[in-house]
Amino acid sequence: MRLVIIISSIFLTTCSYASCYIKANHNEVVMKNCTNTTITHSSSTVKQEKANLLPILKMNNLNAIQIKMDNSSIDGINWKNTNISNSYIKKSTFNSPQLLKVTFNKLRLDDTKFIKPSFQSSRFIDVSLLKGSYIESQIQDSTLSNTNIEQSDFEGASIINSKIKGSLNKVNFIHSKWLNVSLLGTFSGDYSHSQFENMQLNDSTINQGKFSKSTLKNVIINKSTLNQVDFSNSKIFKLASTSNTLNQNNFSNSEIKDFNINKTFINGGSFHNSTFDGNINNSTINGATFSSSIVKKISANNTIFNKVNFSKSKLFQFSITSGSLNDNNFSNSQIKDFNINKAHLNGGNFDNTTFDGNFNFKDADLCKVNFKNASIKNLKAFNQSLKLAKSLCQVTLPDGKFVNVNCQPSNFCYKQENNNQDNIQDWSDFNKNVQENK
Repeated sequence: MRLVIIISSIFLTTCSYASCYIKANHNEVVMKNCTNTTITHSSSTVKQEKANLLPILKMNNLNAIQIKMDNSSIDGINWKNTNISNSYIKKSTFNSPQLLKVTFNKLRLDDTKFIKPSFQSSRFIDVSLLKGSYIESQIQDSTLSNTNIEQSDFEGASIINSKIKGSLNKVNFIHSKWLNVSLLGTFSGDYSHSQFENMQLNDSTINQGKFSKSTLKNVIINKSTLNQVDFSNSKIFKLASTSNTLNQNNFSNSEIKDFNINKTFINGGSFHNSTFDGNINNSTINGATFSSSIVKKISANNTIFNKVNFSKSKLFQFSITSGSLNDNNFSNSQIKDFNINKAHLNGGNFDNTTFDGNFNFKDADLCKVNFKNASIKNLKAFNQSLKLAKSLCQVTLPDGKFVNVNCQPSNFCYKQENNNQDNIQDWSDFNKNVQENK
C-alpha cells in the first residue's frame, strides 16, 4: 500500500510540469505553460527549469533578445539596457516588472497582463498591444512609435515626459495622469476622471473619446480633428486650438478658462451650462450652443458665428472685430458689454434680451436686426453707438421704428422697402430719432 502511494506521487509531479517548457540563451527566451510559482518542486527536471528561468528574470545589457511566451507568468522581472525584438507574447502575465532603458522593436502582445509595470526611459517601436491589461502602468521618459493599442485596460496609468505616436482605440485610461506628453495618431476610448497637463496633440484624430470629469491644463491641439468627444463636467485651463476641426463635441457643465481658438472650425457641439472665457480668431463656429452659460469673455477677430445659441446666458463681454454674426440666438439673455467693430450683425434673436452695459457698433453693418423686444438700460448710449455704424439695414429700434440707412447694393445687406410710415431713411432722420429717445 505504501509503495502505491509513492508511485502515485511521482506520477502526479511529473505530469503537472511535463508541459512546461523554458529555453534561455544569449539571444532567445522561450516560455510555454510555465510560472514562477509552479517551478518550485525538488525533482531534477524542475530544478533545471528553475535554473533556466533565472536569466529571464534579470536581463541586463543584452541586444536583440527574442521572447516567445504563451500561457505563462513571471514575477520579479528586472530588465535594464536590453533590446527585445521580433517577439510575441500571448495569454501571459507579468507581475510588477521593472524595465529601465529597454527597447521593444516589433513586439506583439495578445491577451496579456502587465500588473503595475514600470517603464523608465524605454522605447516601443512597431509594438502591438491587443486586448491586454496594463493597470497602474508607470511610463516615464519613454517613446512609443508606430504603436497600435486596442481594447486594452490602462486604468490608473501615469504617463510622464513621454511621446506616443500610433493608434489607441477602444482603450481604458480612466483615472490616468498625463504630464508633459506629446500625442500623434488616432485615439478613442475612455480617458475620463483624468489629469492632463502640458500636453500636445498634433496631426491627430480623436473619435468619440470620453474625457469627462477631467482636468486639462495647458493643452495644445494642432492640426487635428475631434469628433463627438465628451469633455463634459471638466475643468479646462489654458486650452489652445489651432487649425483644427471640432465636430459635435460636448463641453457642457464645464469650467473653461483661457480657451484660445485660432483657424479652427467648430461644427455644432455644446457648451451648455458652462463658464467660458476665451479668444477666437480666424475661425468659424457653426450651430454650437452656449445656452444657460456664463460667458465671462468672448473676444473674436475675423470670426464667423452661424446660428449659435446663447439663449438664457449671461455674457459679460462679447466682442467681435472684422467678422460676422449670422442668425444667432441671444434671447432671454443678459449682455453687459456688446462690441461689434467692423463686423456684420446679420439677423438674430434678441427677444427678452437685457443690455445693461456698453455698446460699440463702430463701422459695423447691421442687417435684419430686431431690438424691439429687447430691454436696453442705457438707450441713449445705444442710439449714439448706432450712429457710428457703417450701415443700418432693416433694423428695428426699441421704439419700433424701422431703419434703412446707407444701404447700398454693394453693402453687406441689401435695402428692402418697408411700408412703415416711421421708416428712417437717412442719418438726419436717425439723428432726429436719437434726440427723441434721449
